[in-house]
Amino acid sequence: MVISRRERRPGSLRHALLDQGATLANLRLTEKADLGVLYDAEIQNYDPDWFRSLNFTKEMFLAHYANVHSVGFEIDGKMVGGMLLHERKAHMAVLPEYHGRWSLLWMPALAWLFSLQDPVFVDVAINNEKCIRLLERSNFKRTNVMANAVSFELSAKYVAHLRQPRSAITEQPV
Repeated sequence: MVISRRERRPGSLRHALLDQGATLANLRLTEKADLGVLYDAEIQNYDPDWFRSLNFTKEMFLAHYANVHSVGFEIDGKMVGGMLLHERKAHMAVLPEYHGRWSLLWMPALAWLFSLQDPVFVDVAINNEKCIRLLERSNFKRTNVMANAVSFELSAKYVAHLRQPRSAITEQPV
């Protein structure tokens, strides 16, 4: 999926995001996420000692999520993150250097997610303020606050007001 030329208008949010490095022909969803990139994004977003204490190696991660539904986020031909659905839980990760640059894929990624399951639940680490703000801005329902995570219910009914115009995203063969 690519952003239409019409969305390049100076002063628009999309124009500002495009100026940050996303260009029209190089920002897209892929049919499958690169699980290695998802793991790398996760480990970079947490304290490495804490992550290692979980004893959940990259090989274990790849094996655990090998057969789940997923979609990748690609910028400039490089996989930078993605989203997966495991049972009724969604999981999303983006390499830190691409935070903010992939956001034009948020609505298409949600459309993919809700085509598989609606509602979906997600747990976000309590210190992941960016993700919590994104989910709150998207109007998703906070369902629980635990010592180390915040749970949200994601549903298409909560984001109906955020839908992008059809012309904003166009299909591109993968």
